[in-house]
Amino acid sequence: MDADNTSGLLDDPDSRSGHHPIERRRSSEFPMKDGDDTYIRVNNFVLLKHVKDDPDIEKGLHLVATFIQYINDEDNNFKDAVREIGSHKELMFRYRINDEDANQENGMVHFRKTEQNESIIKSTLSVKAPLEITCHKKFFPFIIKKASLEVELCTLTTNKNETKLRPSLCLNMKQKSGNILIQAPKHPGRMKGERKPSSIIGSIKSDFCECFGYPTESIDNDSEEQTETYDKKSDDKATFSKIDRSLIYDFISPFPDVSYDVKGNKDCSKFQISFYLVESGLSNCVKFVLPVLLVCIMNALHVRTNAYTEHTDYLANSAAFALTIVFILPGMCPKQREESIYCLNTLYILIIFVGLILSSIPAGIFCSYDNILRISPDPDLLWPRLSALPSFIGAAVFFSSLLIPLINFGRYRAFENRLGRELAMHKNHFQQNDGEKKFKLKKDRFTDFYSSICGLTKKKLNDIGYTKLAGKKSSTVTYFVEKKN
Repeated sequence: MDADNTSGLLDDPDSRSGHHPIERRRSSEFPMKDGDDTYIRVNNFVLLKHVKDDPDIEKGLHLVATFIQYINDEDNNFKDAVREIGSHKELMFRYRINDEDANQENGMVHFRKTEQNESIIKSTLSVKAPLEITCHKKFFPFIIKKASLEVELCTLTTNKNETKLRPSLCLNMKQKSGNILIQAPKHPGRMKGERKPSSIIGSIKSDFCECFGYPTESIDNDSEEQTETYDKKSDDKATFSKIDRSLIYDFISPFPDVSYDVKGNKDCSKFQISFYLVESGLSNCVKFVLPVLLVCIMNALHVRTNAYTEHTDYLANSAAFALTIVFILPGMCPKQREESIYCLNTLYILIIFVGLILSSIPAGIFCSYDNILRISPDPDLLWPRLSALPSFIGAAVFFSSLLIPLINFGRYRAFENRLGRELAMHKNHFQQNDGEKKFKLKKDRFTDFYSSICGLTKKKLNDIGYTKLAGKKSSTVTYFVEKKN
């Protein structure tokens, strides 16, 4: 933004305002002054567009969105501080994303424009920021990951360090989607006169009933219900396609988990947007489960011929199976920040190696033909079984390792479905709903729509669909609480 436009926005709006400054100060919901710190009420609206693969980071993602920052500068404290600093051109609180400064130089944010009406300052920015991906839940070999964007509004400090302006995040009390909104997907246009599938079925039933003199009321009602169900499924699918642009990950739900961090019931300048996702299930099967299953079957057939195969040939084949597993293992142990030896990954790998070690023992190593002759009058009948007994046990142990991914697949699918249902319960927070009034900069008052999170009680938060989770030194305001197993 150029200096001329900035100076125009810095003018005192009290002469143009219809509201007295003292009246606006009385509308504050919590102390706006704490020593040298002055708290400025801010609403940071986020329009989520889509999530794409990051070509610069292996298995990385970045979020494309639009930020709109509404500042309620009741006493002109913010504009006075910006005027004193001079170098702070944009009339907005700057951002820190995932603990890194976000600016136009690193490409995370791009400032677009600033508007002002009375005491309200509106700044619009384009955002393209990387998501921080962490492990949320493990069901070896399936891992549910969490891709998060942590946004913090930075404190504005004057040159003399006498005054610190701290942002205090506010919630839109009249519109759930006035805080975080998913951009409406574009539905493919229909040809003129084209009907939805459910409408066609209902029309055929209706024509049939009219031809034979049957009542059509129940058919019409049934058709309307089918059409409504079709619309909901179509909208959810369109929302999935809108948000999920990744070729590496599959989103469990297009609706994110949003939380606001509150420190000491007076400082709330940070919020987090998180998506839950998994790597493609088919890729995991192709990379891990199917190769191990193939080696397991071939090893069982190999063990079946143990008593009739030369020792050198048998050991060579066993070494080939072992090398195959060794090449697969690095993918089974992905790099993570917090690794534990006592986990299902370790047990799974240990069972595989124990099974391969026992399966590689040639026949007759621990039980010779002479030993069998001593215990049985017919050694030729027991020789193929007893001499290769360790390898048979190894093949059974190897097969038992497949139970771990099989059981975990069932646990993973149950957890994934439950998590998706819980996230979808709050989709009204991210979609434009009928009857909700939008905030208009030139017509509405900030305090009529927005309330500071720090000044809201648990009851007020519950009334608008949010939950406050109290901690030792801080608390979290969210609408999504994941149920424990």
